[in-house]
Order: sequence, then C-alpha cells, then structure tokens
Amino acid sequence: MKNLNPLKIGKYTFWVSFILGNLFLLGYLFAMAIKSNNIANVCLVGGYIYLFVATAVNLVILLTLLVFGIFKICNVERKQCFIGSAIMLINIPLAILYAFVGLGLATGRFSLLNFLFFI
Repeated sequence: MKNLNPLKIGKYTFWVSFILGNLFLLGYLFAMAIKSNNIANVCLVGGYIYLFVATAVNLVILLTLLVFGIFKICNVERKQCFIGSAIMLINIPLAILYAFVGLGLATGRFSLLNFLFFI
C-alpha cells in the first residue's frame, strides 16, 4: 500500500471508463451507419450492461478514495484523494448523455443523421 497514488487511480479510472463508453457508442453509431442491426444491437445491449457495471465499479473506487482521504488511511494525502475523486466525477454527465443518446437512437426519436448534425 506504500505505492498508493489516489490521483493516478482517479485518472486511470476516468480514462478507462471514458474510452470504453466511447467505444460502445461509436460502435453503435458505426453499425447503424452501415445498416448492421445485429452489431448495433450487440453494441446497444453491451453499452447498457457496461453502463451498470461501470457505475458499480466506479462507485466502489470513488467511495474507497473518499474514505482514504477522509480518514487518512495508509498515509495518503487528503488533497490527492479528493482531486482523484473529482476527476472520476467528470464521467457522470457523460454517462447520462450517452444513455440518452443511445436510448434516443434505439427508440427512433431521432435519427443518426440528426444526431451527427446536432454535434
């Protein structure tokens, strides 16, 4: 536990979650663009499963960082724990946005073309 660096843990967790979420969303968008419904369904279902699993894993890591910071466990710096936690919190609005985009595309509320022009 000497090598515990909460800032690196927060950054690493943020980037892994961010990249995997983008892969599922872009995979879905690409599959819809080439009219491959089977791949699109796999990306859509996989993306929502990932959303729930990543939420649970990120929540455990976030709470661990906060507990380490509040109680100063293993002589870690409080500031690093809180900054690492704050970096992880950036993913929350992105996950909500991706969930709404995926739901909107899947239910047909807006099309892929409208989504691409909206960006």
